[in-house]
Amino acid sequence: MNKNILKFFSLFFSFLLWIYVLSTLPLEIEKSLEVEVITPKGYKVLSLSETEVNFKFTGPRAFLRNLARSDQKIVMDIRHKFKKKQKSYKLKPNGDMVSVPLGVSTKVLRPEFIEIKIDKYYEKKVPLKMSLVGEVSEGQKILSKKLSKKTITIGGPKSLVDEVSSVPTKPVDLSTLKGEGSLNVFPLMEDSRVVHIDKERDIKLHYQVRPTSANLTLKKLKIRFLSSKKIVSASHRYATLEVLAEEPGRKISKSEVQIVADIPESSSGKVKIALKALLPDDIHLLKVHPEKISVKIK
Repeated sequence: MNKNILKFFSLFFSFLLWIYVLSTLPLEIEKSLEVEVITPKGYKVLSLSETEVNFKFTGPRAFLRNLARSDQKIVMDIRHKFKKKQKSYKLKPNGDMVSVPLGVSTKVLRPEFIEIKIDKYYEKKVPLKMSLVGEVSEGQKILSKKLSKKTITIGGPKSLVDEVSSVPTKPVDLSTLKGEGSLNVFPLMEDSRVVHIDKERDIKLHYQVRPTSANLTLKKLKIRFLSSKKIVSASHRYATLEVLAEEPGRKISKSEVQIVADIPESSSGKVKIALKALLPDDIHLLKVHPEKISVKIK
């Protein structure tokens, strides 16, 4: 019995010793690390001659295993070399620019030098252009489309920002637009060094898509005038609507429809007022005849 216990402990400690030897045996690996540059305040990286540095790491297997899986970068700080009129800096990569465990040695394989070009950081407002692709469904047309923002603010190296006269949105597929609504759109920044920096980044495309032909005409609908002032005269007292009913053969009574001329309180004398139609949810307006009327107010 004692002999069996001794054999067990002997095997157990042999196994631990084997694990220890394997984990402490020196190992070599090669790994490319992404270059990260620390610039002086008010400056941004314009270009890098190389974006990665290839290293050879030597050390215990256990340490190198973790290093191989890490997302570590090589950090190059040019602040100590900065001169106001100098825009290009040549730095030699070395092991001090990388954080490694004690006992791991580093050697730069390539490149020998990295040229870093910087430029002043600059911001400006530019027009935001709507980018549309495809076509609306057959028998449909776009009545309106509008972005919630006309301009956005961009920032980056001055020489690059100066070249940007406008920014398009990421393309919106017209075939996906149905009825009336809005959707989120995003600026398409063609150069990653120039970025959209507005704090309020929510941009929407408001759209209205309607059928091209009506299946119902509503005639001689009385116009309702909304005003606290006296209406002396109006060019029209009735209007006609061309509408599309979702359900073919749908009958609609005049009591379900309102034509409104909403006259601003500040209006006086003779004014032009656009007519508005209030309809049930399953009836879609295509056209109002007339679209505007002349009203004389006292």
